[in-house]
Amino acid sequence: GGKVLGSYDKTHLVPFGEYLPLRGLFPFIKELITAIGDFSPGESLGWLGSSTGAKLGVTICFESIFPDIFREEARLGAHLFVNLTNDAWFGETAAPYQHLSMLAMRAVENRRWIVRAANTGISATIDPCGRVRSQTPLFERATIVDLVDLVDVNSFYSVHGEIFPWACCAALVAMGLGALARTKRRRRNALARMEGETREN
Repeated sequence: GGKVLGSYDKTHLVPFGEYLPLRGLFPFIKELITAIGDFSPGESLGWLGSSTGAKLGVTICFESIFPDIFREEARLGAHLFVNLTNDAWFGETAAPYQHLSMLAMRAVENRRWIVRAANTGISATIDPCGRVRSQTPLFERATIVDLVDLVDVNSFYSVHGEIFPWACCAALVAMGLGALARTKRRRRNALARMEGETREN
């Protein structure tokens, strides 16, 4: 026991919390804001193995808002997503619930279960339909025991990514250009009729 099976380094750091953006251009900001961390991001995504053979796609805190991370982990073979977070700094506000709701979207997008462990809550399990199956309250010691499925079939989104919204944007642009062309054609026809009527008179 006690063997380390793998590790994951956070790839998306929190700006002005875990690193200082553009610090090469504005080095003096570091002197003004001493609470900013100076971490380096991890370099790769993937999955971590487990003693049961499950492939775990791990994310940390703020990374829950990035769909591309979860999609890539699913594409690389993760059966289950695990999110670790520290939401203590939100306090008893709506923010921890909003943070949790973002994970519901990640579950739906990739059709994977998500297990979330938050040091001050809300820890939860979320099914592939985005339903929170069990959760802990904020700032209370609690334990969750739940059954989750390991999924090895990728969703349309996991395979194709943002192709659907981009296709919708392309369709809107095409419809807009078509409407503009029809409007110009009607104007030309109207002007031609007016010129014809003027010549006849």
